[in-house]
Amino acid sequence: MNFLGDSTLTGQIVDAQTKLPLVNASIFIRLFDQEAIIAQTTTDANGQYNFSRLPSSEHLIIEVTAPDYVTESETLVLLSNKNHLLHYDLVPLFIDPCRNGEKLEIRCFLTDANGVQKKTITFTEIGRRSTIQMTLPNGEVTDVQKITALLRGFVVVEVVSEKGTCRSNPIPFQQLERFVLWAPEGTGINFSIDAYECEATIICEENEDGIPTFQELTVSISLCESLTSLASSVIEMKGNIIQPRTQTSELLLTSFLSSSSPPSSQNRQAMSIRIKKMYDWVVRNHHLTLTLNRKNVSFHLK
Repeated sequence: MNFLGDSTLTGQIVDAQTKLPLVNASIFIRLFDQEAIIAQTTTDANGQYNFSRLPSSEHLIIEVTAPDYVTESETLVLLSNKNHLLHYDLVPLFIDPCRNGEKLEIRCFLTDANGVQKKTITFTEIGRRSTIQMTLPNGEVTDVQKITALLRGFVVVEVVSEKGTCRSNPIPFQQLERFVLWAPEGTGINFSIDAYECEATIICEENEDGIPTFQELTVSISLCESLTSLASSVIEMKGNIIQPRTQTSELLLTSFLSSSSPPSSQNRQAMSIRIKKMYDWVVRNHHLTLTLNRKNVSFHLK
């Protein structure tokens, strides 16, 4: 639709991170209360666009889009017989950590699925436990159980640079591990991470325009794992149940002064206490490495 008017609109659209012009970005114009587009164009090799004969004194919706960028939209009123200049810096959906100035620090940490920093890894026992024999340091041979488990977690990488900090989305990881300890039938497993270390490196290479571009991320995680086999147990004993005294303080004092032991009302009964019995425990260090390219991980400004 060609909408005749006397106002013009020109400008340039660039990448908000690199400040380079965006070619073939699309600009759409429509009236505020209508869905129909009254004018549209695309940017040239310099990221520039131009509209002529646009209506003045009307509320117009300007929408700017480009693949892999956040869409920009705003409302404006053009003045009659005026040339209006309007530039846009489109934010890329993928923030390239290699284009954010000199990297000052790269750090990583365990998180939950929402990216909240937590020292948490999910432990899921896989299959049935198998019993094997192990020789102890004193030469004694004993039965132990071999346990297979799936460990799953998330890690986030932050890149601190001159122009700010960008942060990866939570990166999922999982790995099968095998543990050997005394965990007979009926025992449960308590798994925890006592401590961990995380290191990350980023590989950048220049593209055909000589601009540093993210290529690969390597994350190395060292875990201090603690595994304990437990079962509920009941301890039975006999003891005296002491009932509250009903005498007044004066009677209590008289009774105490006239006897060798304070008066009390006791009832001997059998009692039981439920506890968690520990059968065995294992503490060990485990290392895993994740390698991801630009298709497998994305960064956003923190």
